[in-house]
Amino acid sequence: KLNAVIIEQKNLSEAAVLSAEENERKRIAADLHDNIGANAAAIMAGVGYLKDGIYNSNDVLGQLEENASGMVNNLNETIWVLKNERLRFTDLSDRFKLWLQRHLANYPEIKYHLTEEIIEDLEFTPNKSLQLFLILKESVNNAIKHSQCKDIHVFLHCDKHWSITIEDNGIG
Repeated sequence: KLNAVIIEQKNLSEAAVLSAEENERKRIAADLHDNIGANAAAIMAGVGYLKDGIYNSNDVLGQLEENASGMVNNLNETIWVLKNERLRFTDLSDRFKLWLQRHLANYPEIKYHLTEEIIEDLEFTPNKSLQLFLILKESVNNAIKHSQCKDIHVFLHCDKHWSITIEDNGIG
């Protein structure tokens, strides 16, 4: 009876692992479809506009470049997540700091200030790390596009609990 219970538990564990892997594959496929698929469709439309001469070619080329860049960035983010079983808060923080430095170089009129306090380096699942990274990028992009800010302050804190705060001095 004990052997039968052990075998049944093993089978249940294997089935749970297979189910989790299948769910993760489906999530990754959906993310790729949503992100990269949208960029690819926009690139195809841009190429069509160039062929038909419908719009100003410089404008279309700028959009093609932006969409191709977005596709590469989405692939890089997906690969970053897929390479790791667990990611530490410092991994997320380092990736975001690098992105922030590169991105805000395009906006010399905006200064950023970053405070990082990591006491205990918590681990996150790859999916959670990616979602947090995307939220951080969107927050900064919204501040740049909509707030008319001149300063962005980022506070990254991790102890037994973590928190990330992004503030700007814009109009709201």
